[in-house]
Amino acid sequence: MNSNNNHIKRKRLATLAQYLFLPTILSFAPVIKAENLLDIYSLAYQTDPVLKQAIMQRQSVGEGAVQAFSRFLPSISASENASGNNQDKPGGSNSDSSYNQHGYSLDLNLSVFDNRNYVNYEISNLEISKADALLNAAQQDLIIRSANAYFNTLSAADNVGFSKSERKAISRQLEQAKRRYEVGIIAITDVHEAQAGYDNANAQVISAENQLLIAKEALRELTNQYIDTISALAESIPLLPPTPEKITHWVDRALSGNYTLLAAKKDTFVQKENINLQRSEHYPTLGLTASYGYSKSNGPTSLRSTQHHDSSLGINLSIPIYEGNSVISKIRQAQYDFQKTQQAYDEIRNSTEKNTRSSYLNVLSEVS
Repeated sequence: MNSNNNHIKRKRLATLAQYLFLPTILSFAPVIKAENLLDIYSLAYQTDPVLKQAIMQRQSVGEGAVQAFSRFLPSISASENASGNNQDKPGGSNSDSSYNQHGYSLDLNLSVFDNRNYVNYEISNLEISKADALLNAAQQDLIIRSANAYFNTLSAADNVGFSKSERKAISRQLEQAKRRYEVGIIAITDVHEAQAGYDNANAQVISAENQLLIAKEALRELTNQYIDTISALAESIPLLPPTPEKITHWVDRALSGNYTLLAAKKDTFVQKENINLQRSEHYPTLGLTASYGYSKSNGPTSLRSTQHHDSSLGINLSIPIYEGNSVISKIRQAQYDFQKTQQAYDEIRNSTEKNTRSSYLNVLSEVS
């Protein structure tokens, strides 16, 4: 009898919790209806923060190419100065003097040759290609996450229907057990056992409904909107094997169309160029400088009322001779980083091939 009371208490507590927390969950976001999987993906594409991060990352990397190209352009700076001077000399006020100075200057610097600029510009373009691949990978990942959230919600809804049907069937068995006990056919323990089965079935319904709410919360996280109902699958879906039925074809497609693998490949190119960047520290640099300046002094005597125009044009050649082995160490470090990215690429390639073969065989098995 105590067992029966415990089942009833648990049932009432679970039901109470469901009705207490359901309105709170529904109030987090507006409720809408999405008709199908495409609607779910369209909503997620507009609001998913993971995809937005990838988009902003691509925009940020694109600015790197602008900055790298700016190193080929001249830099121009201007400055202006003004000052007042007062000199007190012994011998009376007639020897005191004061005068003002003002002027301005323009300076231009242009890199004629610096191999680091060329390598940095090449690296920036490779980084853009890598960011493009990562953005495409994020879009593909969003498709998978949308599909998982959609089918998980459908599965959870089916579980609710199944658990309710099971509870209904067990409810009939409980009623039959009670009538049999009333006429003396069975003992009271059989009624308690049937009641326990019904309580357990009712708990399964509450659990299934809770899982449905959790699945809908996953949709809300993805779309930033609470979706009330979604369209079910068609009654008849043709289950056909992949065409062509050649595993090597799909492996080749995966190796050429996997954007994560492509991004890893671009990363190896970046690290290879980074080796050239470190080697460029040994190369000479050539720069052009030009400047123009004007200054004027105003004073009580003609000696201090002067104007000056200065201009210069020059070429700077810098040849690195010895850097304390730091450049050689940086080159070795860049070579290690390149080898590391190669290993990472091989790991992703092997994983892609394995997953493609496994997925192909699983599709054939499940279709059968």
